[in-house]
Amino acid sequence: MTLEEKLKEWHRCNTKRLEHTREAKSLQSRCEQLELDFEAELKRSKRSSIVRCGFTLCWTKGRASVAWAEEYLKAFGPEKVTKLKAQAAAAASKVLSIEAPKSVG
Repeated sequence: MTLEEKLKEWHRCNTKRLEHTREAKSLQSRCEQLELDFEAELKRSKRSSIVRCGFTLCWTKGRASVAWAEEYLKAFGPEKVTKLKAQAAAAASKVLSIEAPKSVG
């Protein structure tokens, strides 16, 4: 393969990659909008799990996040950070989980 052929192939691949990246971002944004609707539906039900149109919507435990831990570690040491992370973990977030019915491909 000549250098010119490689450059042309790179250009085709890169153009296609950028198109797919834009499309993926658009799809991700739409999924996030829909997930907000699903979260609202689950909250309205006041249950931890519901089935709608064969899809199961439920809350699962999210990961506890301690954004300030790095700075705190520098200031107070690892023992104090470990203790505070354990306390913060008790307040783990809830994350929407969607399970499709077996018939949906």
